[in-house]
Amino acid sequence: MSHYMNIDGALRLAEVLRTLGDKAGARAAYEDAIARVEADRPHTPEDQRASFLSKHGAVYRALIDLLWQTDGAAAAERAFALAEASRARTLLDALRASGVDGAAARPRTPAEIRAALAPGELLLVFVTATDATYGFVVSRDALRWTRLAGAGGVAALTDRVAFFRKQVVEAESDDAVTSAGGALYQDLLAPLVDDAPAGTLLVIAPDGPLHLLPFDALWRAASHELIAERFDVAMTPSGSLLADPGTAAAPRAILAIADPPDDAGLGPLPDSAREVDDALAKLDGDELLLRGRDATEARLKAASPGAYAILHFATHATVDDALPLRSALVLGGGGGDDGRLTAAEIYRMQLRTGVVVLSACQSAVGDVAGAEGPMSLARAFLHAGAGSVVATLWQIEDRGAARLMDRFYDELASGDATARALGEAKRAMIAAGAPPRSWAAFVATGLPSRAPGVTARARGGFPIRWGLAAALVIAVAFVGIRLVGIRRARNR
Repeated sequence: MSHYMNIDGALRLAEVLRTLGDKAGARAAYEDAIARVEADRPHTPEDQRASFLSKHGAVYRALIDLLWQTDGAAAAERAFALAEASRARTLLDALRASGVDGAAARPRTPAEIRAALAPGELLLVFVTATDATYGFVVSRDALRWTRLAGAGGVAALTDRVAFFRKQVVEAESDDAVTSAGGALYQDLLAPLVDDAPAGTLLVIAPDGPLHLLPFDALWRAASHELIAERFDVAMTPSGSLLADPGTAAAPRAILAIADPPDDAGLGPLPDSAREVDDALAKLDGDELLLRGRDATEARLKAASPGAYAILHFATHATVDDALPLRSALVLGGGGGDDGRLTAAEIYRMQLRTGVVVLSACQSAVGDVAGAEGPMSLARAFLHAGAGSVVATLWQIEDRGAARLMDRFYDELASGDATARALGEAKRAMIAAGAPPRSWAAFVATGLPSRAPGVTARARGGFPIRWGLAAALVIAVAFVGIRLVGIRRARNR
């Protein structure tokens, strides 16, 4: 218990000194508390490190807040280093322990993270404190930060994000979505990216309730467009992750799993079979399709999934907030397996996969462990070595997911990186009249600016990117969906 007492003692001393107006003394005490956290964290049992850092995360936020009050913009480098030191550390530890070449045993420096960004990319890092939210915007050439005065602190943002999500998922009126989304854009993104050119890739490291926010469904009133129409948007647990090289490319193209036996009684997913058929038809190279009665947990494990550049799951998922390691992808049982590929089992996998696609309900959500982020299925695949994961923030409709994935694989096959491919797929759906609830749930997390390394299958002269005729067919299909009502369709 001595390390807890020493850390808490230094933190309480800092708070007393700050209350007394001794900001220099408070800063020294905060720095002392952080040094103790950093010294003790590596000696904490591995399965307790996330909770350890979550417990002591307040000291990082408190010093960031003090730096803004005392030094303002001049403290950007130190404040950013603190923000990075407080987030996704157990994930970075896991990547280092797995033998990823060059993976850091420490958070990367601001200079290293800037060097990892390409021209046309911006890293946005958020820190949500009790009474305030701070935003960092990092490019290859610069780093700045600001206090997002209109956003509020954790409690206010929790309510605002929940309200906006409700509007996106349930509201029939576009006005309700643009009103709430426009206010959040003005408070969260406008101070950071309002002058960024269209086409910029925004890689966002969220914090607290912002992990649940569909950023690209926000509304930019100045240009009268959704963020997805202006920018490509992706998530990352940490800026430091962007500076790590990832694993060597897997030799095989794609392993796809769809429409498993309905052993759990969750309902069949007929469109998931078409979804994976279309994906495989676009890609060249070795492939394996596990569909219907073949889509079992045992068959998946026997197939050496780590040898594939893309893993695609089109199935049901279950989320257990109380016991996140029991969250699972639902497959067929048999052969000694129960048909639930749990997060605990995924954590133990060893992948060389460029992209894991979790076309399943709520696969990007889970209990949020401080700045470590959601303990989700997506997080488990990143831990296992996946370069990036495409996952979902809420329940998705079977047929709509298949349409989005069809365009997504068109773009991947053309050589696009994950984030750009997903952005193009979303823009195609927006152009066809699809509401945000049908596309904004999908988010790319991890190393989204990297392509999985697959190539297009020869298709007899038919272009990989859609022609006008295909676009018209999809547009008509979406009009039909809106008339029938998406929410009456089957969810995953």
